[in-house]
Amino acid sequence: MNFHFNFRYLLQHRMQHFSRSWNMLQPRLTTVLALLLGLSNTAHAHSLSTSYGQLETKTAQMNGPVLQLQLALSDLQLTLGWSTQRDLTWTMVKDQQPQILAYLQQQLVLHDSKRQSLACSWQSADTDWQLKQIQQQYYLQLSLQSDCPSAAWLHYRLFTQIHEHKALLQTPHGEQILAEATPWLAL
Repeated sequence: MNFHFNFRYLLQHRMQHFSRSWNMLQPRLTTVLALLLGLSNTAHAHSLSTSYGQLETKTAQMNGPVLQLQLALSDLQLTLGWSTQRDLTWTMVKDQQPQILAYLQQQLVLHDSKRQSLACSWQSADTDWQLKQIQQQYYLQLSLQSDCPSAAWLHYRLFTQIHEHKALLQTPHGEQILAEATPWLAL
């Protein structure tokens, strides 16, 4: 009986001690938890995205570079301000073709050998546009062609406004990685 009484006393004493400790720790744990949740949202907002492509430079059949790109639909959705409240459909993407092309014209700028911007534009036939799945993510695949025989450099600035982004491009000089820190590609 004496053991039972001591055990009950010890248990009550420990519970009271735990309760006091918990009351002291609770505000600190709440703050730490809030910080951790905030950091996880920040990490998500600054996630890395990747585009893929292939660059062909001037040949006898064409006057300027041809760039085949695969752009993540989620990157386009965030960058161009499309609603994130519903899933994108292929019809919705095709309806946004003028907006997509205008964005690409602004962010894929051709330059001469002295890195002076050229007044060249990219053209794309909508029949070249396709939907492709890469690593459980949907991409817009399209081909851009420029009639710019004096183009020597490409200045790549896609999606840098929303998060870290890189492009993996196959070129005549091998695979190139373009990013915000390394946006120039010699043609």
